[in-house]
Amino acid sequence: MPKFVIVRRVPMARAAALQRQLEREWMERWGRSRPMKPTTTWHPHTDVHESATAYLLKIELAGMRDAEIEVLVDDGRLVVRGNRTEHPHEDVERVHELGINYGLFQLDFALPQQIQAEEINARYDDGFLYITVPKRPREQREPRRITIQVDESSLTPQ
Repeated sequence: MPKFVIVRRVPMARAAALQRQLEREWMERWGRSRPMKPTTTWHPHTDVHESATAYLLKIELAGMRDAEIEVLVDDGRLVVRGNRTEHPHEDVERVHELGINYGLFQLDFALPQQIQAEEINARYDDGFLYITVPKRPREQREPRRITIQVDESSLTPQ
């Protein structure tokens, strides 16, 4: 007698929605807060790297112009937002697949305290937004010996 295994198929759209929800919950728990605006519809892919002197954020924003992107630093937060507009083709009869996200987006990052906020810079190149967040240099201090004070009036004579 043959054995059958029942496998539940999850439609691709539902699987993608579950993945986005998982990513959103992961990011909220590990450094990003929820988007400020409820109209935010997508989150660009982002890499965050750290070196000895700075943090580097690399955000994938293919097909956008620098004028469509805004980078703000406010109250210990780095906010990147923009709007990727779709330019539909009028002579299209049928769409077979849609995989590019369009519309408003907003990313919100908590900044560490040891950064130089006035030195943050952003560069848009070949579809990627690069944001450099320089660290504040650590001060090299010599150890300081603390003198112990003794209240001689409470000492017992020997």
